Amino acid sequence: FISSSIPTGNLPYVSSLEIRGQIGGVMDSSLFQPFNNLTGLFINVPGSSFSSDGDPFDANSQASLQLLQIQALESIPPNLLSGLSLLLDLDLSNNTITTLEETFLSHTPHLQYLHLHNNDLNALPSLFLKHV
Repeated sequence: FISSSIPTGNLPYVSSLEIRGQIGGVMDSSLFQPFNNLTGLFINVPGSSFSSDGDPFDANSQASLQLLQIQALESIPPNLLSGLSLLLDLDLSNNTITTLEETFLSHTPHLQYLHLHNNDLNALPSLFLKHV
């Protein structure tokens, strides 16, 4: 798991967090719990993935997140955005994403900007287009 160097406790004054690295691992919601007032999160860790157990972003601790940028993704976990109802800007550009699930944006009613350029997408789901 990627979490060994993240501080514990509440860090209410951190509004933006950037995670970069060369060594991948599995990220889960405990990684982001100390940062309960984030408005911007930038992740670029090649070889990393999100835990398939639960929501990667806890709804209670990440309710204020408005900008999310993730690079080095091959696929999008189905629950990736489930705790991010206030998300305004989602940048998934420069990944190797090939498909998007029909319900991909169902938890992001306020999304205004979606960046998907430089991926390996062949098509967009028809239900997906109703959300943009």
